[in-house]
Amino acid sequence: MVKLLSIDVGGTFIKYGLYDLEFQHLESTDKVLTPRTNFENFTNVLFKICNQFWEKYVGVALSVPGTIDAKTGLIIQGGSLQYNNQINLVKLLEGKLNVPVTIENDARCALLAELWRGKLKESQDGVMLTVSTGIGGAIAKKGKVILGSHRIAGEFSALLDSNDTKTATLKGRELSFSYFVQEIQNLKRNNDLDGVQVMELISEEDPEVLKLFDQYTTTFARLIYNLQLIVDPASFIIGGGVSQNEIFMNQFRVGIERFYNSLSIPIPRPTLTASEFRSDANLIGAVRRYQLGEEYINTIVL
Repeated sequence: MVKLLSIDVGGTFIKYGLYDLEFQHLESTDKVLTPRTNFENFTNVLFKICNQFWEKYVGVALSVPGTIDAKTGLIIQGGSLQYNNQINLVKLLEGKLNVPVTIENDARCALLAELWRGKLKESQDGVMLTVSTGIGGAIAKKGKVILGSHRIAGEFSALLDSNDTKTATLKGRELSFSYFVQEIQNLKRNNDLDGVQVMELISEEDPEVLKLFDQYTTTFARLIYNLQLIVDPASFIIGGGVSQNEIFMNQFRVGIERFYNSLSIPIPRPTLTASEFRSDANLIGAVRRYQLGEEYINTIVL
C-alpha cells in the first residue's frame, strides 16, 4: 500500500497521520504539542514524527500557518509560529528524509479538502474560515485557489477593526475562539473553564455569556458581510474544531441572521456550513496538494 505522511502544524498542536493513497483513507492519526520556543525544538518534533513512520511513506504533505510559497517551499512569514520566518521547510525535510515534500498554508489545505471531496465539490466556489487560535482564510473561484500577487489573499487574521493602526484590534485576535474562551474565564473568574464548558454555558442560555457570544457573532457577521460583498462566494465553510459543535454553529447562524436582519439594504443571506472533515481537513487537504503536484502550482490564481 502506498502511503503519505500528512502533518498539520497548528499554533497549539501538530497533528499527523498516514494517508492510504489506494483506499483514500486517513489512518493512524495523533497529535503532539507545538513547540512555541524556537525553530530547533520545532524541527526536533517534526523529525521525531517522521522517524516514527520511517519506510511506511513515500512522501510528506505539510500544512502550516503563515504566508507560504508553495512552489519553492519557502515560509515567507510563519504566522502564529514566527520562528519559521524565511525558512524553506521543504528543502530541509527533503534533504533529511530523501522523499518528496510539499507544503501549503493551513487554511488553503482545508479549502483544498472541501474542493476535492467536501462541501465545495459541486460548486467549486467558496470561502474557508478556520476558527482556532486565530482566524484562517482561503478563497476558491471555479475550483482555483486564489493566492494574490503577494500570496496573502485570505489572511483575514490581519484585517484591522479601525483606522488607528496603533490601537486597532486584529481580526485574528477578535475572532479567535481561544480568546473568546479567555473572555468567559475572566467573566466567570474561572481559569479552568474550557471550550466545551463555555459551549454548555451558551446552551444553558447564561445571560452574561450569551451577551459576549452575541458580540462575538456580530463581529464575525461583519467579516462575512464584507467578504460577501467583495468575493460573493457560493458558500462559506466554517472550519476548526469548534465548527463541529452543534451549539456553536446553531447560535452562530442565529447571530449572523440577526445581523443581516439589521441591514438597511437587502443582501442575500450567506450559505454557512461546517467543514466536511472536522479536525482532519488540513491533513486531507495537504494530501490533495501533494497529489496535484505541479498542476496545483499551475492552476492557483495570483
